[in-house]
Amino acid sequence: MIIPFGFLKQQGGIIQSSWDIDNAVFSQESNYITSGTPSGIFFKPDGTKMYLTSFTNIVNEYDLSTAWDSSTGSLVNAEAIAIGVQGISFKTDGTKMYLVGNSADDVFEYDLSIAWDISTYSFVQQFNLSNNITGIYFRSDGEMVYFTNNSTDVVHQYSLGTAWDVSSMVFVRDFSTTDTVPQDVSFKPDGTKMYVCGFGSSLIRQYNLGTAWDISTTSLFTTLLSVSCQDIVFKPDGFKMYIMINTTNEVKEYDLV
Repeated sequence: MIIPFGFLKQQGGIIQSSWDIDNAVFSQESNYITSGTPSGIFFKPDGTKMYLTSFTNIVNEYDLSTAWDSSTGSLVNAEAIAIGVQGISFKTDGTKMYLVGNSADDVFEYDLSIAWDISTYSFVQQFNLSNNITGIYFRSDGEMVYFTNNSTDVVHQYSLGTAWDVSSMVFVRDFSTTDTVPQDVSFKPDGTKMYVCGFGSSLIRQYNLGTAWDISTTSLFTTLLSVSCQDIVFKPDGFKMYIMINTTNEVKEYDLV
């Protein structure tokens, strides 16, 4: 997932930092019936669009009448893609879309001739990874990308010699998670926190990184949230978190207060 930099928030006269899931308070859940089991979630950076993927090769695009309110989505486009889609990400300007699916073992890159409009997609290229890749997160400069592998229970880190070009990906390192069947990975925008969404363990774990973006410096998790999720994304200020629940077709929304 691609998320801009966060900030501090004043509440009750106290300056508070965002991005801590131990402060998560359930806000609402919204049921989205898609063509098949929903698996991935992504938001346009201004919160006016939401994208849901499904295991049956569908990417769904929704307009949100209220930005960042996941209950206000109306379907705009539903595009059939030639893979069993799971994780989804976009270039920060919306002109590229990236998909992974654990049935394909690849990351797929698409151009969008109209930014954020998935009906205008065209296939560019793909890069072979390893089996059972389920989640994807791009750093905002497009020069680093992270994947979850739910068969080996690791997070893969790759650098890109050319930003946003998956053919230029080079393996950097792996991080072995404490999760079984990890489904997605996300980061605080400064790279100092990592979040792993676990399906087998029914937990979201929050980790600290000693060196930003270097998953070899990841310390033991500091926070747990007991919820079984398929995908995870944050609002740009870090005060909202959204997760995809594929067993109930629901988007769950949490406030991080």
